[in-house]
Amino acid sequence: MSLQHVDRQLITDLNLALDEARVHGMSWEVASGEVEVLLSVLALPDDGTFDGDPRRVLALAGVDLVQILLRRDRTGALDYGPPIALDDQQGLQDFFDSLAFADAIYGGRSFDDPSPTVDWPTRLSLEVTLQAPPGPHGLYWFTECGRDEPGGVVLYLLEGWIRFDTVAMRRADGTPLDLHQFTAAAERWWTARLRGDPRASPRSQRRLAAASWHAWRS
Repeated sequence: MSLQHVDRQLITDLNLALDEARVHGMSWEVASGEVEVLLSVLALPDDGTFDGDPRRVLALAGVDLVQILLRRDRTGALDYGPPIALDDQQGLQDFFDSLAFADAIYGGRSFDDPSPTVDWPTRLSLEVTLQAPPGPHGLYWFTECGRDEPGGVVLYLLEGWIRFDTVAMRRADGTPLDLHQFTAAAERWWTARLRGDPRASPRSQRRLAAASWHAWRS
């Protein structure tokens, strides 16, 4: 899998490609400075067929910092709850696996947003320092999510910030995916959606959800 340095145009294209993507988990290696983020994305192959497997692995290298913030989500007049501690990456994945639903990223500013954590509290849920120099880029992801608990569904906001140097992409089966091919597939999907193409319809999105990481791992 070929890691790539990213320029401004690629950052713009990646931000489009991750709009309405869903995060399903992440893992990291402290010694190597590598982080993997499990995603399901919106993509339309260049041959025009429907891609029945939306799962992708975003691989970041030269990572020096991973920060996670988990809080109860805002409801009515109530603000976010205090940070909920996560012991380690297994604790984070256990939380992902416990979710009844996890909404998509939106806003189109996942990569190199200058101030994604400006409203974060001083205390976080989890912070990990990896053995790499401070990276020039940042990935911000979030999911508004919920899980079944005694008394009903409880809503949470889960956010992450990763500082990195280079990036690569692969499919769930391990096949490397060129970043420009990845972003082009996302652009085709959004174009199809704007044109009312049935391949980008709500029905198609439900088919994609059925092939999520959660369903694959369970």
